[in-house]
Amino acid sequence: MKAKGNNAKSFAQGLRFEPYAIDHLVDNFRHHHLPLDPEFPFVIKAFSYETFRTGEPLTWHNRLELFCPVSGAGRFQMGERLIDFKAGDVLVVDNLKLHGAFEFTASDSRAVVIYFKSELFYNLGSSVCDYAYLMPFYGLAESYLPILRATESAAVAVHEALDKLLRCYFDAPPDQYSRIGCKAYLSEMLYLLSRHFGTSEMAQAEYLRRREQAQRLGALMEYLNHNYGERLTAPQAATMVGMSQSHFTRFFKQATGMTFVDYLTQLRVGKARQLLRDQTLSIAEISSLTGFSDQSYFDKRFRERFGKTPRECRLTAESS
Repeated sequence: MKAKGNNAKSFAQGLRFEPYAIDHLVDNFRHHHLPLDPEFPFVIKAFSYETFRTGEPLTWHNRLELFCPVSGAGRFQMGERLIDFKAGDVLVVDNLKLHGAFEFTASDSRAVVIYFKSELFYNLGSSVCDYAYLMPFYGLAESYLPILRATESAAVAVHEALDKLLRCYFDAPPDQYSRIGCKAYLSEMLYLLSRHFGTSEMAQAEYLRRREQAQRLGALMEYLNHNYGERLTAPQAATMVGMSQSHFTRFFKQATGMTFVDYLTQLRVGKARQLLRDQTLSIAEISSLTGFSDQSYFDKRFRERFGKTPRECRLTAESS
């Protein structure tokens, strides 16, 4: 890669882009799994979107994400919010909300996506000032658009830091020195973004509280993925993540785009569809295993999701 300059078109000049294809990394609960080196939890992906279809399923994950469109324009969705973007913008992603590119205006659109764990910059042993690196992810008010526009003055310096980061990541040999460089240039990007979004200042204690809530929500999602058949009410889930029920209701809806009950129902019928392949299980047993005590209610919700009853879905699978 031979990137030059600091404008939207040049910071990724010469970079090789891979087709955007993550289906094999996304489970039935839309959790995007991407293994990261625990000693250096950081990776950059350069995606092309020629085969992208508007409205592709959204995903969530536990790592932090910066979405940097290189060419083309479109809209990016986070929870219930749609954000317009153009080449050269830098979007700070709310990773625990269902999110992803919603549409592109051109088939040759490309983007650089930076993933990393928060622990790369801040943990219990970090100095007090280090939490500020993560302010763009945890410190913005809900009403604030988490995007740096290419036309804003701060974008010039951010593009320069991104240019250096991409050179270091893709051009340098993968050794301890490239890691030092990548962390230094990503630190510069985060510093500049924190300065840009500095109108929303927040005390360290508040930052830690919000980060803990985000981690707890991620833990709740994992718990549901493995215990979907258990009875769990919204008040119980709120207690698990340490929130009041009213706060949890708003927080969960913003993060997933649906209520807790609807999310759990969708998760359960998705698992039920998988279990239908097991011919040794009756539909009544599948209904019970996936947390439905009433089979008629199970049939109704399954039909709403897939357009067929469980029995019809099983018969279709058998004949194919």
